[in-house]
Amino acid sequence: MLRVHFSGEDLGRVRVATRPDPLWETTLSLHRLQRGDGGLPVRKWRGTVRSRLPKAAGPLLTLVPPSGYFPDFLTPSGEDLDEQLERVSGTERPSCAGIWRSWPAPGGRRRGRGIWATPIRRRSAR
Repeated sequence: MLRVHFSGEDLGRVRVATRPDPLWETTLSLHRLQRGDGGLPVRKWRGTVRSRLPKAAGPLLTLVPPSGYFPDFLTPSGEDLDEQLERVSGTERPSCAGIWRSWPAPGGRRRGRGIWATPIRRRSAR
């Protein structure tokens, strides 16, 4: 078990968010969506969301697996949602393409260039 010790001075510098962060809420919800655990309310929510999820969400579900690490560029810091979305959409093409190619596909296969071969902004403008 990891233990972190804080001094009184350390605790004095701790800041607590005043509101939820939309992109963190989204990525954590995507984790939960893909897992099979949870009681009846979670299973009902999962069924509703899955039935409404567009196919275009597939790459995002690959980048945000059921648990564990997901790429940091999906949750940039920022006070404003528009600013955060601008930072995500401004992620450079080589960064996205590299992540997409190196991420294991279902069954452990490696991916080709896929949709990450074009910048996010250009794809969303189509």
